[in-house]
Amino acid sequence: MLAHYLADLETDLDAEVGWDRVALEQHGDVGDGDLAVIGIPSARGMLPSLHLNLADGLLRSGDVAGATRHLEAGMAVSDALGDDGYGGMIRDGLQRLAERLGDVAANR
Repeated sequence: MLAHYLADLETDLDAEVGWDRVALEQHGDVGDGDLAVIGIPSARGMLPSLHLNLADGLLRSGDVAGATRHLEAGMAVSDALGDDGYGGMIRDGLQRLAERLGDVAANR
């Protein structure tokens, strides 16, 4: 969780992507009860956000293939999101990122 938030504080894109990678790599060590205090009922429910953040950073750094892989991974686990504000925000973010990737593909 800390790496996930540290990535958001970074002003350097490479460092941000690095923290996003650490957050995703360490996700396996997070249990369901660990996230309840921040309103996420299951560890799986955090995965769409982790993939979204990493995909966004990768796209901004020019790694379209990596961004696409993480967008697809985030969308594949989006069923873990609740029907609440957090779930809606992450679903919207995934959709906006898909549109940005579509724009990049159209301009190639």
